[in-house]
Amino acid sequence: MAHSVPTGAVEATWTSEWDLSTKQYRIVLQGSADNKVICASAAGDQCLGVVCNKPESGQAARVRHTGIGKVVAGAAVTRGDLLRANATAFAVTGNSGFVLGWAMASATSGSNFTAFIQPHQSTA
Repeated sequence: MAHSVPTGAVEATWTSEWDLSTKQYRIVLQGSADNKVICASAAGDQCLGVVCNKPESGQAARVRHTGIGKVVAGAAVTRGDLLRANATAFAVTGNSGFVLGWAMASATSGSNFTAFIQPHQSTA
């Protein structure tokens, strides 16, 4: 499948350890084995980035590791907010644990929005 990646964005292909076919634009982390990803399942999980496609278990998962991309809000988000994962792999406002990046647009819960993705450990 062809896809375009914005200039400066970094994506890599991993193997989906779980069925992520309904988890497009959710936050993912490293799975139980090398080169495998799963959805974030705890607030502040050490995230790798955002899954950009809809892979089933065992299929290739395209993960945006850095750059501008879409993510799904788990609560209201305001442009400029720092983002982290919640327990269901949605992006929520927060700076504890691992930070996914920051919101480039405001969003309501359950909606896709644009974020600058740059996973890193919070210093807060």
